[in-house]
Amino acid sequence: MRIFTLILGLLCTLGYSSGYNYLMVLNSAGRSHFNVGHALAKGLVKAGHTITVVSVFPQKKPIPGYTDVNVTNVVKVMGGDIGSLWASIQKPFTQNLIDLYGFLSTITCRCTNAF
Repeated sequence: MRIFTLILGLLCTLGYSSGYNYLMVLNSAGRSHFNVGHALAKGLVKAGHTITVVSVFPQKKPIPGYTDVNVTNVVKVMGGDIGSLWASIQKPFTQNLIDLYGFLSTITCRCTNAF
């Protein structure tokens, strides 16, 4: 009798399984980084999960279960700094850390209206 009750209980709960809710922050302005995260997000949606993606590349066609938070202003703010990022390869590591701190501080201050 106990086994029957256990099996009946398990069968009743099968219909109540649900997916998780995920938040993905794809904070790179590079399209290649976004493509990897977007493919992962689409796979999770296909598996039944709900995804919220914060990125600079909004979807062209909405996907059910996939919500965009568009932050394209970040690209406008970063526009003048992209060239200096490539020049940082020639600098010592410690200097790059100091420069990165200044860069992120500037981005944070300039992006107060990005959201």
